[in-house]
Amino acid sequence: MSKESLTRSEVHQALCHINDNVGLSRTPLLSRFPELAGISRVDLRAEALRSELLQAIEVLRPPRRLPFGSAESRSYDVLSLRYVGSLTIDEVCEELSLSRRQVHRDLAQAEEKLTQILESRRHCAAAEGGTRAAGVDTELQHVAAEPSLVDLMVAVEESISLLQPLLRSLSAEIEFRAPARPPGPVTADAALLRQVLVQALAFAAQASADSRVRMTLWPEAEGTSVEVIFRIGPTAPAIARLEDLKSIAEAGALGCEFRLSPDGDSLIALRLHQASPASVLVVEDNAGAVELYRRYLSGPEWEVHHVSDPRRAYDVARSLRPDVIVLDVMLPKMDGWTVLGLLRKARETADIPIVICSVVNEQELGLALGAAAYLTKPVSRPRFVAALRRALVGGTSRL
Repeated sequence: MSKESLTRSEVHQALCHINDNVGLSRTPLLSRFPELAGISRVDLRAEALRSELLQAIEVLRPPRRLPFGSAESRSYDVLSLRYVGSLTIDEVCEELSLSRRQVHRDLAQAEEKLTQILESRRHCAAAEGGTRAAGVDTELQHVAAEPSLVDLMVAVEESISLLQPLLRSLSAEIEFRAPARPPGPVTADAALLRQVLVQALAFAAQASADSRVRMTLWPEAEGTSVEVIFRIGPTAPAIARLEDLKSIAEAGALGCEFRLSPDGDSLIALRLHQASPASVLVVEDNAGAVELYRRYLSGPEWEVHHVSDPRRAYDVARSLRPDVIVLDVMLPKMDGWTVLGLLRKARETADIPIVICSVVNEQELGLALGAAAYLTKPVSRPRFVAALRRALVGGTSRL
């Protein structure tokens, strides 16, 4: 570890790239943490440093609940808004009702505090032998999905066309059965969808005992199911390829399940959402956090609703029937654990996936009580969106 102390300039440069894997992996700050710089993959290396920055920012959060923008929480608020939330200086000024000069002054002070915190963490890690986890949920960070409306029929036809050289070398064929009524557009990252389709079909063609693969599209109430069916042979590729395929698919909000049967039909099934925004109900009393989530979910993929009084959460959820709920734990008048219990026990809301996002780090408890995912604040946009997408996939998978 370098004996020189960290500088504010190094920390500032890393903060400017906190949501950019490539840029973050190239910042000088990374070399100051050798155990992180040694991670081979760019995306995992960046996520590890991002986790360090977010944890350090969290240290600046006041231990007691304070109004958003108050003097005591200013350092935490300006860093979260400016860097984690990617707001411009003018937008930060508007959020906190401050002048540009004051915001620049607060940012400078906050970055100095953050530098001292990171320096302390760096020395602690060295004293403990340099061991540190590479980050939370890093498997979801390696695909930066950009959902849009995609014609599924076109994506399937392009994927089959791309595989023709492989199919000829294997003397294999794909029997594609299109529905009588073509499916409508789906919400997905076009390039990622084609990648998943190509990988699923390539695995099936290489694993097939009779060089024959059947592919069928099934319209469903919430989207379209893509099924790839084949009879597995004795020289099938390693199953790890399907595990990788499933991770990539789920990172892009594509449900993926597979079943390998040596005595019958094997199946790879993909679930795609129809082209309509997912409804998100945010149960949160912190106006700054709500605004941050709205910015994270500002694209056509999402429709955000908000309730600040946790006592109304059940009634709003029962009436709105959102696709997913984001729930804080530290809430006034009724704590988040009570809200979670009510939503899970009621028949009308029991099947709605709930993502807890809180400063309270009680992941094991939250998952045991029925949460689909648990995030600790502050949370970056990639981790937040990935958790919601994964919750939606888990909530709609019926395989």
